[in-house]
Amino acid sequence: MFARWIHGAPSKLGTALLAVAAWWGGGQLTAPLWASDGDLVVDLDAGAEGKVLLAGGAVGAAADANGTVPGDLYVEPSTLHCLGFQWNIEGDENRNGRVEVRYRRRGEQDWRRALDLLRLQREQIATSNPELAWQCGNLYAGSILFLDPGTVYEVRLTLFDPDHPPSGAASETAVAERCLRVSTKSPPTLAADGRRLHVYPDGFPGRREEPAFADFAAAYREAQPGDQVLLHAGRYTLQAVLDKVATRERPIAIRAAGDGEVVVADDERALDVSRAAYHWIEGLTFRDNQWAVYCDEQGRTTGLTVVRCRFLDNEVGVFLRSRQVRDVYVADNVFDASSGTWHRQANRKLPYKAVWTKGQGVDVCYNTVHQHWDGLSINQPLQGDHEFERKVCGVDFYGNDVGQITDDNEADGGQHNVRFFLNRFVDTYVGLSAQPFYGGPLYFVRNVQYNVTRGLVFKLNIQPAGIYILHNTSFTSGNVGTSISSGTNVHVHNNLFLGAGGPALHGGVSDPAVSTWDFNGYTGSADVLFKVPGERPAKSFAQMQERFGYERNRVEISLDDLVHVPRPQGESVERSPQDFGDYRPKPGSRAVDAGRVLPNINDHFAGRAPDLGAIESGQPLPYFGPRPLQPDPGRKRE
Repeated sequence: MFARWIHGAPSKLGTALLAVAAWWGGGQLTAPLWASDGDLVVDLDAGAEGKVLLAGGAVGAAADANGTVPGDLYVEPSTLHCLGFQWNIEGDENRNGRVEVRYRRRGEQDWRRALDLLRLQREQIATSNPELAWQCGNLYAGSILFLDPGTVYEVRLTLFDPDHPPSGAASETAVAERCLRVSTKSPPTLAADGRRLHVYPDGFPGRREEPAFADFAAAYREAQPGDQVLLHAGRYTLQAVLDKVATRERPIAIRAAGDGEVVVADDERALDVSRAAYHWIEGLTFRDNQWAVYCDEQGRTTGLTVVRCRFLDNEVGVFLRSRQVRDVYVADNVFDASSGTWHRQANRKLPYKAVWTKGQGVDVCYNTVHQHWDGLSINQPLQGDHEFERKVCGVDFYGNDVGQITDDNEADGGQHNVRFFLNRFVDTYVGLSAQPFYGGPLYFVRNVQYNVTRGLVFKLNIQPAGIYILHNTSFTSGNVGTSISSGTNVHVHNNLFLGAGGPALHGGVSDPAVSTWDFNGYTGSADVLFKVPGERPAKSFAQMQERFGYERNRVEISLDDLVHVPRPQGESVERSPQDFGDYRPKPGSRAVDAGRVLPNINDHFAGRAPDLGAIESGQPLPYFGPRPLQPDPGRKRE
């Protein structure tokens, strides 16, 4: 159960195994074609690179432009808690097809539903900015969220299109089906039997263990897969290039020895991991570096683990610039500044970003970030890419505790299946950003944002496409109210938007026939301005309902509907408490049982319907920030 995971409970370690049912036909499907041991199942190792499942033969245009021809399917590198898929197609010009997603643990009998894959149909992105302009492909994409790590799931993707001739008595025509067996990523572990290579700074006063080295470079040259390079207490200037190839089972570890603080300082690039495979960095303090942990744009960093480090006054803490980055785990770290203010008028640019990453199969979780320009971000490419392997996708940010951010936290430049879920953001100028996003889906799910001083709780700038905004709770300050800028293929449901004053909603979409917007709670203001290109702005929720069918199930709420949350104070405070209050709906409040059912997003609601906001009434609050240290150095981490 994911409810156990958010409190740090261990889950069973699994394998990264993908099995694919080798049935690629068309026509009506009445049952999934599973074979546990027969010829229909082919075992394939997806590994860190994902797996492209070819359509089988050339994929041409549909005979009828409204019919669908299924193309190649990409199973993305998994993360610890999510699986992601991209399925190219030709045809379906009238956009009435869909891909149904069902899943279950291997060995279970009952299937569970997830959200259908999101339909993407050549959306035009960043049309106002020629440098970033991009046209999305013709495909379906989407994720299954809130899964357990290292666990094998059976996944059934069924493509329906009513423009195909019906078969039998079925109500829908299934064009194709893909049956997969795929595992979530397992937590990284250290090898229990590796050597310990000890590094001592000049003037180290204590006893020295063997083998002992006077500098890091000499110890690293000796390191083999499974070994641990232990840095003893002191100050180091490394400027080191890590270029060895280890394995997931036997990473090379660079760790603090445990006899005092290990400070890595005053480097341009303290640890360059551009050519490193399966390295583990733990317990170090990075201070006053330009880029503390770095991968260049041509790098192929694979299997990077950064845990329980402290990053202080660095320009960027973890900076991974390459599309080829794979299998990354950044967890339980602290990123901070020693001085300065987050207040916008100070315009402080440094520290710039805590984590800034491209790649696939990336988990950034349970970190604390304070006093940065931006907190957690995708490293934005100038455009998207049509090659599966070069897309920025399969990147997760969750369980993070972020505060005092001068600008925002960004998914800018991601392409598919980037997921921000169950994070806490306190004291920010702007909320979560997609400026732009190259196709989708981008998931903003079950986050809480407190004291957003500009009021722009979701920044959808430069015509992004494919955005899910689901079950978030956002609080703005002063009289700025709630704003959500405009995008394409945007879906906004089951959120709580609490403005301390000002407009209930200033927002808009580019495609009201495709985007959806309903079942949200707003503070009681008559000030509404909702813009759609070529239309007069809607100036009330009633006009939104009448013109676009939006917010037919809107709920008016206030702070009194929550257990206890003080009014946000904007920039009149040096910093708000991270644990600012209890933002769950009160039992019986207007936010309870007021949402819509979203498969895989709110399966475990307790009442007649899901509650609005990030957390159900009566459910435990999530855990944010670094988790308590476990004693076993070879422990698995989630």
